[in-house]
Amino acid sequence: MIGIAALAILPSSADSAKGEEGNPKVDLANVYGVIEIGGSGVKTMLFAKDGENVKFLKKYEPTEANAFSWTASSSGLVADAVADSIKKMQGDYAIPDNHFKIVGSSGVPHDIRQSLSESIIQRLHLKPDYISVEQESQLVFQNLVPKADEKQVVVLDIGSGNSKGSYADVREEGTRLVSFSIPFGTKTFAEEVDAERKDGAFLVTAESLREQVIQPAVRDNVQIAPEMQRREKIYLVGGIPWAMTTLLRPFDTSGDLIRLSPDEIKAFLTKAINSPRSVLQPNLDDAPHQPTQDIEKARQKASGAIAKIGNIYTDNQIVAGAIILQTFLEEMHYQDKEVYFNTQGLYAWPEQYVINMSQADAAK
Repeated sequence: MIGIAALAILPSSADSAKGEEGNPKVDLANVYGVIEIGGSGVKTMLFAKDGENVKFLKKYEPTEANAFSWTASSSGLVADAVADSIKKMQGDYAIPDNHFKIVGSSGVPHDIRQSLSESIIQRLHLKPDYISVEQESQLVFQNLVPKADEKQVVVLDIGSGNSKGSYADVREEGTRLVSFSIPFGTKTFAEEVDAERKDGAFLVTAESLREQVIQPAVRDNVQIAPEMQRREKIYLVGGIPWAMTTLLRPFDTSGDLIRLSPDEIKAFLTKAINSPRSVLQPNLDDAPHQPTQDIEKARQKASGAIAKIGNIYTDNQIVAGAIILQTFLEEMHYQDKEVYFNTQGLYAWPEQYVINMSQADAAK
């Protein structure tokens, strides 16, 4: 397992208090906020610490995924988004500024991290940390995979900035997490295709780069982490797996794990690559007929989720993400595996980051 360094979070002398109506009463001295700067947005959560135990108080809706692009000139805009997130959390709980931790994901490009950090420090007087792709993938695995299942599961995370995963190598002498990754995600691969194609067709160039870049990179990972092909279960997380599951199962409320058949995965990815706009038009007439189910509300909820996918991803980004996901799954022999989308993946790594941080602080 990886180790997360303990964070230097200063204690507060605030008394117990209650936030806005509906928020539970907690000791503000033990309430903290974490802001994740991801590959395409900002996520925030509030939590309370009690020794090594953590209680998550609130997880906020992420910023709009296309709110900013990753260039040095966008650093100020990102800093403003972080400041807005802190303001929202302080509106719920009057906690001091030094109870917030800002952490950049592995999807934040290395070449803009300095300017981003400078903008955040200037705006908020808080210095962000950044985690590696290996740390991020292993935190996701720790958070989503119960110990009883760790021998069976490999997690595959298709992000906006990169794609990665982990599995547990369990031996008598101990357990270690093995990670794999490629430096392309849904949006960065789409950008690479655009840079290469000039006036050419996006799909033609994308398929060419699949053969020249994506597939060799995935196969290199198989050589380094061969057990990724042998695990019985694949847990999918990330934006494109979420979009695929939402479009295939718009009314599914089965819980943390939604199982997808190899046939429906193959059909969806083929369609997404060749006709991305058409996958955004699933049939919503077949709403579940259950006595407790409000059919019209179910359709409205599904329509909202589908519209969100269309707002987050362009057609070309859907193609790019589907190619990456398809390439990984084929190399992992998904046709012979149980494949699940894990619905708890959105906040998995920052949540586990907080848990590990609290355990490290308590052990001091």
